[in-house]
Amino acid sequence: MRYHNEDSDAIQLLAVANKCIRNANIIQSIEVYSDALKLEIRNSQVLYNILANRALAFLKLRKYKPALRDCLSILRSTNKNHVKALYRAAKAYKGLRQWKKAKEMLLRAIQLDSKNHTMQVLLNRVNTVIANNKKLIPDDSKEDGDGEEEELNEDSSEEFSTAEFNSLWEAGKVCIEE
Repeated sequence: MRYHNEDSDAIQLLAVANKCIRNANIIQSIEVYSDALKLEIRNSQVLYNILANRALAFLKLRKYKPALRDCLSILRSTNKNHVKALYRAAKAYKGLRQWKKAKEMLLRAIQLDSKNHTMQVLLNRVNTVIANNKKLIPDDSKEDGDGEEEELNEDSSEEFSTAEFNSLWEAGKVCIEE
């Protein structure tokens, strides 16, 4: 797949931000992901990776609303079946105590990746809360499930709202190639 020059710049920023997040420089990673989003990104996978990884960074800071916005930006685009966006949206909804929406996202994600143990464990936790009709505060653990760290999307603090994404789209600054 050929990349536009700014896609190459975005990919380089993605790599830098991923390194920041691995080194626990979460705020800096969000800034770098946000800088990458200011570029004209023609390759949709690069765009989705940046948004999904920034959502992960927001989740690590328990900033559930901006994490959810990034995930929904992906899911409202042409990629309605982005497993990581679905999973991270579920975690954001869980953090916001919107249990039924979290369950909906998890069911969609599990339908696409039925062998993912971490998502199954989170679904069981969400189902327990719904069944008990409790409004529990999300726990302070760093991950849900069996202790697996989440993966960053590789190849390819300011909030990036759906309105901003749509504005960039309409201005022709985001071009999605299939």
